[in-house]
Amino acid sequence: MQGAVFGVYDENDNLIEEITTSEDGTAISTELPIGKYYCKELKTGSPYYILNTDTYAFEIKTDGEIIKKTIENESVDITVDVDKEGTKEIIPGKIVNYKFSNVANNSNVYLDNFKWFDYIPTDYIRLEKMTTGTWNQELSYSVYYKTNKSDNYILFKENLNTKENFNLDFTTIQLTDGEYIVETCFDFGKVDTGFKETLCPTMQCKSLDTLQNGQVFINHTKTVGIYFNVTVTADSDWPTIVHTPEEKRELILPKTGK
Repeated sequence: MQGAVFGVYDENDNLIEEITTSEDGTAISTELPIGKYYCKELKTGSPYYILNTDTYAFEIKTDGEIIKKTIENESVDITVDVDKEGTKEIIPGKIVNYKFSNVANNSNVYLDNFKWFDYIPTDYIRLEKMTTGTWNQELSYSVYYKTNKSDNYILFKENLNTKENFNLDFTTIQLTDGEYIVETCFDFGKVDTGFKETLCPTMQCKSLDTLQNGQVFINHTKTVGIYFNVTVTADSDWPTIVHTPEEKRELILPKTGK
């Protein structure tokens, strides 16, 4: 790997020199006097490899002695996740609840622009409320929404602290006639490896009165993260079936006698 930078230190931790790998992945120090030394990596030379923080000791025992050290780097693994579960069956006009988990950066590096989206199946339900949950890294984040009459996301709440669970009431938003929320977006910005919820976020929606028995609707959710020029996503779906109870009919008994 070209461009990796290593520091060469004496046994008293004094930096003697920095050396950089060439195209063939090798770096050569100047001649060192007899003595004990160590080297360690200072820069990997590529954002797609993780810095090796180990130290590699060596000793020069004779003049002109050449000592070789092979130092390896772990490659970057960029992965995000999200899971969702919710109401399995719904009667028309009733509440549909969802819970989200594993909204996470499972990469071994930080991610930029980490966002969590949810897409409302608006032919069947309307978004009413959400709880933000809490998270294992202290950050300030914002919540956005998009409607069927907006091309861009609209800011709903900003500067929310990840350590506090907020109740978000989307019914307070002033919408025009025939306008409804179709998407939500939590924008966390830069998150470190291992970022994840500690208290699961939730969503409450109201189903339409016009739903028909046997209909199935799916709520889709997604996480997105960026590392340099690489974008990663994860998706999760939850289906709900509409169940309309049969109408109870009054039992008419046959008449007896005259």
